[in-house]
Amino acid sequence: MIEADIRIPGLKALILKFRNESLPESEAIINSNKESAIVSTVTITENSQEGHTSESESKEKITSAHGNKIDNSQATNNTSPSSSTVDNAQAQKVFARKEKQLSFFADLQINHLNPADPINQGLISVAKEIIKISSTLDFAAYARFPISSVFLVRSLIEQVVARQLMKGTAYEKLSGQSNGKSTPELGKMIVEMIKFYNNNNLVYFNNDKKLAQDFNACFTGFGTKDQLDKVIHRPAECQPDKTFLNNLAKQGLKDLLQKFINSFH
Repeated sequence: MIEADIRIPGLKALILKFRNESLPESEAIINSNKESAIVSTVTITENSQEGHTSESESKEKITSAHGNKIDNSQATNNTSPSSSTVDNAQAQKVFARKEKQLSFFADLQINHLNPADPINQGLISVAKEIIKISSTLDFAAYARFPISSVFLVRSLIEQVVARQLMKGTAYEKLSGQSNGKSTPELGKMIVEMIKFYNNNNLVYFNNDKKLAQDFNACFTGFGTKDQLDKVIHRPAECQPDKTFLNNLAKQGLKDLLQKFINSFH
């Protein structure tokens, strides 16, 4: 006979089973409930652990996916130019176009001149060179060689004034007074043009009073020619730079010469 006070769960039932006996009905129900509770507890614990593991894995996947999204976004930002970069590039292009237009004689127009006409050939040759040094090496070749640029400007003035005087008899007259030289001196040609202006003779100014006034203002007194001559004959005393050359072109000389050139064919 089994002691009634055996308290180890399941032990009494095991002994009775070995003896082919059974528990009293009340004890069997209690033991069954205890075993079910133990099994349920174990099952819940396992499910809880599995759920926690699954949740952690999910969080890791979400974090990983989010991280990949960030990386992709960063990669996209790195490969695609930002709006500020595009704006800066466009601003630089606009600045480059303006710089080219404002640089010395870069925008001098001579394409309408007939290169087959000998009367234009000297002017075209000089103009092409001054345009070239104004439009190369970031539009600053003329600034790197300022004294050479001054020689070209003076030569351009000479070609334009001579070409203008050839519209009448003034050039031939001056050529006969040039001591056997076929080409009159620039200074004498300018003086002759100013005489026409002072006498209100606008024939050599294309009958354009404003053009005559601009010419007079540019070359009267210590004018443009005198500044150029000082650089050419006394470069130690007057050393030009980019600012000097740009001011020379912008302060009326380039526009004045262009107006004369526009009247040539």
